[in-house]
Amino acid sequence: MDKSRKVVLFPVDQFYAIVGTFTMPVDPYRLTLTDICNDMTSATHGARDHLHRPGTVFLTSVEFYSLRDNTQKVCQTLDIIHMAVKNIRGIVDFHPELFEGNPIKRQEYVERKPQPGSVSFPLHDHVLHGVADEYEIYRLSDIYRFTDKFIGLSGLRIEETPATEDRSLPDFLARIGCRHPDYMAVNLANVFHS
Repeated sequence: MDKSRKVVLFPVDQFYAIVGTFTMPVDPYRLTLTDICNDMTSATHGARDHLHRPGTVFLTSVEFYSLRDNTQKVCQTLDIIHMAVKNIRGIVDFHPELFEGNPIKRQEYVERKPQPGSVSFPLHDHVLHGVADEYEIYRLSDIYRFTDKFIGLSGLRIEETPATEDRSLPDFLARIGCRHPDYMAVNLANVFHS
């Protein structure tokens, strides 16, 4: 069984996007991106002789896209990185169709009868909209606003923007072969949101 998961990260600065692969001891497509970023970052590190503390993800097969021109790959000799989750704005699956999830957590979520709430935030000159549990939005926005906690947004929509020199966010994702995401894990400490 393949235990790798390709993702697109939108960092706080330096790069437009970073594409890379997590490799985990369990099937990473049974976990949400939110669970990986909040609780299981140390599981993205392979077994080594030293301890990895939570809060940093390990990515292989990394591609960096320039902040000035998102059609350009940069830093091509660097293909393995450690990245602190505090430097991530959002993260999407490169292959969202492979996500399975955890049936037990899915059942718990349904039984909890969550109240849907909306979150809007800017990312690369676009406004993105998504839906999350109202309680989670409140809890993570208020209590943890100074810590790096991710919230999962479903029903993701990207507002169209006027043409610019760079490709739009949907055009960028299509260019690199990533399907339009329906789900995104967003670090609420690193985005302006409403």
